[in-house]
Amino acid sequence: MSGPYLYTVSINDGRELGLKWLEPSDIPAVQVFMEDLTEDEVRLLNQDLKDIEAMTRRLGRLGGDRLRVLAAFDPEVGDRMAGYAYLLRGSWAAAHRAVVECLVHREYRDLGLGSTMLRELAEAGKAMGLMLLQAEIQVDRKEQITAFKRLGYELKAILEDYRVDRQGRPYDVIILLKRLRHPSAQEFLYKY
Repeated sequence: MSGPYLYTVSINDGRELGLKWLEPSDIPAVQVFMEDLTEDEVRLLNQDLKDIEAMTRRLGRLGGDRLRVLAAFDPEVGDRMAGYAYLLRGSWAAAHRAVVECLVHREYRDLGLGSTMLRELAEAGKAMGLMLLQAEIQVDRKEQITAFKRLGYELKAILEDYRVDRQGRPYDVIILLKRLRHPSAQEFLYKY
């Protein structure tokens, strides 16, 4: 069992899923989730979910101020992981922003789960004092871009050949930003 949950959410087909911040003890559930992903589902992700050793190391560092991973679990299917969304805080000059990414298992897509998890990440980002959330999406993924825009992300740049997929092929990326708070003049002068 992966519970206890922060809370449960109803997705658009009526199922109740539990949301919680991942902990190192959840690694077995993450491994099962990763094994069920197709190559097309993981080829454009920032994180290599199929690299079990790297994911184990990464998940072992959870709970800090830099990486937060929110996961959804389906209690009706043995607490199977239904998706995740992560927030990776920048460091040094980028410590005011975080990169976000979300992946929902194909059986739970188009049911509002991804949007729910991304909204929760935005709240966590505010609590962490972040100013911006950044998403990097392949330009061909129009549905994802539209979903992020509905959540308040704004298109800021299109970068040609910015990233490469698992086979080394470059592709264009759209950078979307969501402002969580505006710095006041006093904060700016104090920091710099």
